[in-house]
Amino acid sequence: MLLVSDLSLHFGDRTLFNHLSFSIQAGEKVALIGRNGTGKTTLFRVLAGEIQPDSGRREVPADWRIGYLSQDIRPVRQEEVWDVAMSAFEEARSLDAKMREIEEKLTANVLDGDELERALIDLEDGHHRLHLMGWEQAEGEAAKVLKGLGFLESDFHKPLSTFSGGWQVRVWLAKLLLERPQFLMLDEPTNHLDIEAILWLEQFLARSEMALLLVSHDRRFLEACSDRIMELHHGELDDYHMSYSRYLNERALRLQQRQEAAESQQRKMQQMQATIDRFKAKATKASMAKSMEKQLAKMEPIEMPGAGDRAMNLRFAAPPRSGQVVFEGKGLKKVYGEKTVFSGIDLKIDRGDRVAFIGQNGQGKTTLARMIIQELKPDAGTIAEAHQVHIGFYAQDQSERLDAKKTVLESLEEQANPEMRPQVRKILGTFLFSGEDVEKKVSVLSGGERARLALAELMLAPINLLVLDEPTNHLDMAAKEVLKKALLAYEGTLLVVSHDRDFLSGLCDKIYYFRDGGVKPFLGDIDDFLRQQSVTDERMLAQRSTARPDQKSDANLLPQSPEWQEARKKAKKDLQRWEREVEHLEKAIAALEAVMAEPGFFDRPESAARSAEHESLRQSLATAEAEWERCVERMTDFPE
Repeated sequence: MLLVSDLSLHFGDRTLFNHLSFSIQAGEKVALIGRNGTGKTTLFRVLAGEIQPDSGRREVPADWRIGYLSQDIRPVRQEEVWDVAMSAFEEARSLDAKMREIEEKLTANVLDGDELERALIDLEDGHHRLHLMGWEQAEGEAAKVLKGLGFLESDFHKPLSTFSGGWQVRVWLAKLLLERPQFLMLDEPTNHLDIEAILWLEQFLARSEMALLLVSHDRRFLEACSDRIMELHHGELDDYHMSYSRYLNERALRLQQRQEAAESQQRKMQQMQATIDRFKAKATKASMAKSMEKQLAKMEPIEMPGAGDRAMNLRFAAPPRSGQVVFEGKGLKKVYGEKTVFSGIDLKIDRGDRVAFIGQNGQGKTTLARMIIQELKPDAGTIAEAHQVHIGFYAQDQSERLDAKKTVLESLEEQANPEMRPQVRKILGTFLFSGEDVEKKVSVLSGGERARLALAELMLAPINLLVLDEPTNHLDMAAKEVLKKALLAYEGTLLVVSHDRDFLSGLCDKIYYFRDGGVKPFLGDIDDFLRQQSVTDERMLAQRSTARPDQKSDANLLPQSPEWQEARKKAKKDLQRWEREVEHLEKAIAALEAVMAEPGFFDRPESAARSAEHESLRQSLATAEAEWERCVERMTDFPE
């Protein structure tokens, strides 16, 4: 078990962590969430031992290996992809080499007597150890993981340096997964993955026995890969032992309760102040007023989580009217060197279309997007002239294109025409740059701040064709929600290149799927597409819940019949029973973890028994949650 006790960290006058305490059990899957800038990556670095806290401690079992995928990893190497992946088995590979040396000596008959006997013993012992390490399956496992993350067999023996940074991160991720550490920390692992690789990783992590701590802004990925949510805000940590979807409901309930408590407290404080003011005017009650005043001073106002957070405000201006055909290309082909990215592509986008480009990385999604905005020309094929099209483009590396030497204000003023320059400060304010923030150099901005500044550039002129290439990579969930809401209200033509399923859901009604050098159109949104792919493509097979063999289906019962009514009554009763059981277990676990987080807990005689009790409760909770989810699914057979 990883244990964090009373952890605090300050950067100057800013408190990043304020007495954090929590534990993570073997095999537990935990998601760490929070707005950008709350300290999630810094907490990862503390847990990895890269940063020392100002106070508190972190304890990791001696036999736990930690695997850490950082956001800013730069694994440029000259080794081949295969060699980097297989380095996960370095100990086994070294032992195998020694066994080969012994076998060669035995074959050459150069050993005799005690040396021969010793060699035979070492050979038997070594092969046994290799078997326990799973060395026989190592190459198969490496190939499986690399393919799952999107590599072809023809890529295995290419130098890592020939791949882009994103693909190099995939190789590093493959190595970490193959190492099977007891505790795996992944900081935004989906940023460099396409939808197929994300779905594969979801299934891998769900089946894995590794303890997992995950940071991601991909809601569906969090839902699939975690069963506990830790929310970091204002230096504090809220712990939810539940799935992400249940966390959203529970958090809303807690916020409502906190709001009601804050309002009740405010009313009480106002009444006390009114009483104090009245009593002060009377000499006989002056002492009472003074006593009540002391009570009021001791009351700590209930603070709402996120009360000090600001939200980005984004709304696109009404677009000018374009021609009916916004883009039309026939027989499009693009070649880079010896590689044909795509060939024979026909694509037509009409005014008002809402299109998504999805599919494997490296298949030409960004290339075709750049053709649409007239930044690239095809090597073959024709593009029809479009009329009255005003383009707004957010590039995948848009935030990196900003001039690091300029200030935030200078960056936007440089892009604005004379008519818009008076509005620049107002636009920056809606993107959370106000006051002294506008004088910050771009070089000191975080990834999220750069992304917001790049989005602000789209507000400088009315546009009727908006092309966004991976716009969510550096946005937290709150900012993504604001952007999606603005895009849903946008009245122009929209093209989005993205791997974020939750962001795309309901946003676009036409999909173009890039794979194996081709582009296939699909009418419908991303959820319709993925449902179809789960049948036609096993690599994109989403997890499905299956009914128990002994469970009869209620869907075939005649609605409102006596049997239907009885089955519904039983299903509802079962649901309520498991809800109570989950709540009871969560409270018991929380109380036990509070004790376990106390300093010196593991020095106490009862620590082993308490730890065993905690593990038993966690297993019981997992069973109860599974039963609760089954009951929720069963209730869908009984619509109101």
